[in-house]
Amino acid sequence: MVYYFKEYVHRLLLHLIRKHGIQGNFLEIGCGRGDNLLFLSRLQYTGLGIDLSPSAVAYARRLFEGHQCILVRQMDFFQAAGLYDF
Repeated sequence: MVYYFKEYVHRLLLHLIRKHGIQGNFLEIGCGRGDNLLFLSRLQYTGLGIDLSPSAVAYARRLFEGHQCILVRQMDFFQAAGLYDF
């Protein structure tokens, strides 16, 4: 069930990106283990994923180790600073 939901979210995200011509940096709040970050990185997007869970952030950081375009941080939404396109 989770796999199908993830595919649905990725298809919907891709549809919105194409429909609205979205480009630039992204901020994903509640990135978890980085599934959406990985999807967006494959589309050549750069951005930041944040989450409160130390274990989820640790997993996502390992996933993107050495990847300079995707950052993952453990922080609260209110601590996130910067300008993001989506």
